[in-house]
Amino acid sequence: MVSVDRILFFRRRQWVADGLLPILLLFSASRGRAQVKEKVILPPNLRQQTALKMQNASMSAMLEALRQNAHVSLLADGEPLREKADIDTSGTVAQLLDRIADTFDYEWKPAKSGIVLLTKRFQNEKERPQINLPEMQQMAKDMVAALRLAPLAAPDVELHDLWRQMMRSLTPEQLAAMSGETPFSARDLSPPQRQLLQQGIWQREMPEDLKRWDELARKLSGMTTSYFTADLSNISTISYTDETGPHTEQQAVISHVVREKNGHRLVTQIYKPAISRSNGGKP
Repeated sequence: MVSVDRILFFRRRQWVADGLLPILLLFSASRGRAQVKEKVILPPNLRQQTALKMQNASMSAMLEALRQNAHVSLLADGEPLREKADIDTSGTVAQLLDRIADTFDYEWKPAKSGIVLLTKRFQNEKERPQINLPEMQQMAKDMVAALRLAPLAAPDVELHDLWRQMMRSLTPEQLAAMSGETPFSARDLSPPQRQLLQQGIWQREMPEDLKRWDELARKLSGMTTSYFTADLSNISTISYTDETGPHTEQQAVISHVVREKNGHRLVTQIYKPAISRSNGGKP
């Protein structure tokens, strides 16, 4: 299941804008301590010395050369976005794997079977993970389940009441500290005050997130039986000019429809594709 810490990460940018980032540190402090990376003891074949010198070579070609030189078994996930690169280095097999992985945006680790597995790390913003529908469906369900665990206040409790209650609980010393030059951290709040702050953040952000993720989960669930419709009775005409000259396009609304078991329909207007186009008045 997707952890609550992961959900909090999604809201970090908004919290920075609201001045609420310190509360994120409270949630994640214990999580950070638990994520100390264990030191991996490399097998002897990855500690042996070797060298690799290639020009304009693909990752698969480099891995094949490394396999032949060092007699290691290698398995890479997918194809890298970068097609070719140069390499001229020497060192341990592990160091060469680091170099190849960094070059092609991968990471690697030895499996118990002795095979070295290389997987994409997606640090390149142009790189995109493979989309697998069953995994996406399960991910959306997990997010919905995690968001429903949010400790929301009772339905009759308004958000502004939570903020007002927290502000009224501030002591004169806390108010004086807030007006000083040093930022007043959420860590300086009392436990009941921090609880109110946490409750207010959840109450403000999570209901809309839950609504969006729930709709996404429902759409993904009905993906294989969904269908498209085109409204050709409502065609619009737009005109614009770009570097190639003036253009005129006629557009129609295309909708993607998911029909749920209860008969409810989830409709998404995807785009308005051009059904005809002319350049400078010429089709």
